[in-house]
Amino acid sequence: MRKRVSLKSPVRENHALSEVEGCTPGSVRGRSGNWPSYRDGGSGAISLGVSNAAFTIVSNEQDRLPETETSMSKWTVHDRYGNTIYFTEERWRHILESRPELEPYLDQFLETVRAGHRQQDPLIPNEYRYYERFDELLPENNHLVVVVVFKMRLDGSGQYVPNNFVVTGWAKYIRPKR
Repeated sequence: MRKRVSLKSPVRENHALSEVEGCTPGSVRGRSGNWPSYRDGGSGAISLGVSNAAFTIVSNEQDRLPETETSMSKWTVHDRYGNTIYFTEERWRHILESRPELEPYLDQFLETVRAGHRQQDPLIPNEYRYYERFDELLPENNHLVVVVVFKMRLDGSGQYVPNNFVVTGWAKYIRPKR
């Protein structure tokens, strides 16, 4: 005589997270971390109209920021090659987490992207390092290095537009060539 076998997992049936919204059908653990799903919506940019000859400041609404911080600055810079690159306040805070001594050098970071020379990463072809010399960093350092990623994204009308952004940066001593 044959017995009917249930194919449902007893782990899934008895697991408390199986009822969590956003949990994928094959998962018994739920979404990893405390990240919102991509379905939770995005953020829109609102121009403040504040601009300088070298860069523009833009404010964004951010869903992931705590309620006390509802907007974030965004600086847009045109590099010497004509590319538009943005630098967010979130990335600036990321740089300052491990290098707080660089806090007074925000304008120099923007200048590095605007006027610095760049070198393409040999392993990641859409990533470039921008270098610029600043004597005010001496004696420990003499250059700022900024890593920029070049990507494309779809805009609201379905057209591909550049989405170039700063990932990180640091100060470094580079020995002059003889």
